[in-house]
Amino acid sequence: MRRWICLAVCLFASCASATASPVAHRVRIAPEPAGRSTVTVTTPAPTKAAVHVAAPRAVVRPKPPASADLTSFRHLGTWVDVFDYTNDPSTLRPLVAQMAKDGTKTLYLETARSNSSGDIAFPASVAAALDDAKARGMRVVAWYPPDFKNVALDVRRSLAAVNFRTKHGNSFDAFASDIEYTEGVQDATVRSARTVQYSQALRAAVGKTYPLGGIVIPPTSLQLNPTRWPNFPWRGLSPLYDVFMPMNYWTAHARTAATAADLTERNVAMTRALTGKPVHIIGGLGEESDLSQIRAYVGAAQAAGSLGGSLYDFKTTSSSVWGELRRFNV
Repeated sequence: MRRWICLAVCLFASCASATASPVAHRVRIAPEPAGRSTVTVTTPAPTKAAVHVAAPRAVVRPKPPASADLTSFRHLGTWVDVFDYTNDPSTLRPLVAQMAKDGTKTLYLETARSNSSGDIAFPASVAAALDDAKARGMRVVAWYPPDFKNVALDVRRSLAAVNFRTKHGNSFDAFASDIEYTEGVQDATVRSARTVQYSQALRAAVGKTYPLGGIVIPPTSLQLNPTRWPNFPWRGLSPLYDVFMPMNYWTAHARTAATAADLTERNVAMTRALTGKPVHIIGGLGEESDLSQIRAYVGAAQAAGSLGGSLYDFKTTSSSVWGELRRFNV
């Protein structure tokens, strides 16, 4: 009996060994070989029906909104009004030549007033000034002071400057509205409404990217004399102009360097806060400002982040202060 049992055990062990041996060869565990593998794995190519590759979708990136070029309002500028010249180009061309020598980057040229005989008061001189300034690498900004008695007239005269062209094809680089007159419309509420109406019509006519400046009464003056223009329409005007230009005439308060610096800093900060727009701070008046005041004005304007500066006006600016004013070009 034992003999048969032993024989059965041996026979079972032999069969189990023969069955397990192929499995051990298939599941062999070995460390990864060093260097380049010599094992080649061939993957059968899929059929067309088995593979679907979606075409990549184009990524459409929205273009940033176009904005006005504010170069004309940067650096050093100077001002000329219609009382400084006539329709004889010789009354204006020497001024342009001299301001270029003095380092002026932008000429702010008044083109007409509401009581002028034409929409461009002196077209021959305006054309000559534009051609001369452009030949000297300067920019030219037209400006006009609406009195709001006749909004249609104010808009027409503003657009006459915007659309003005010389025979050589030169035109103004930007336009600025001098929003300060209160005598034409005594009621401040009506005046404010007409100011916004005028500005809306102007913006609609020139388009979204044409550079428009708003020359405004400085906030400190409106604080000091609230009856001058109660509830000045800052909110209504801020979307319509690209840069605001407070008439920071510190000389009307005190002709000192401390006053020049203080009012400059405050008017830049307050105007920016009221409008949310860049500021070009105007200094002045030229005939009442000395070197110490101009030095303080330029330093304060730059520290406050003004785009540039300018003194009103060119004819009354002393030759002794141009060295300080040229710091706006740095």
